[in-house]
Amino acid sequence: MYFNVVVKEEYEYNGLVFHFGENFEEALKFAEKILRISDYSVEILQIHNEDKEEEE
Repeated sequence: MYFNVVVKEEYEYNGLVFHFGENFEEALKFAEKILRISDYSVEILQIHNEDKEEEE
């Protein structure tokens, strides 16, 4: 699984995407920090990695 954090303004369609690889704790810490210091909307996306499962 990969984790991305999307940061955007409440009514905007565009946003910034930050990639955290498989490190959920870092993605969560980053999202919490953004929520504390700004008025931006934050979303954590969990991306299923099918390629990695096929290799195992």
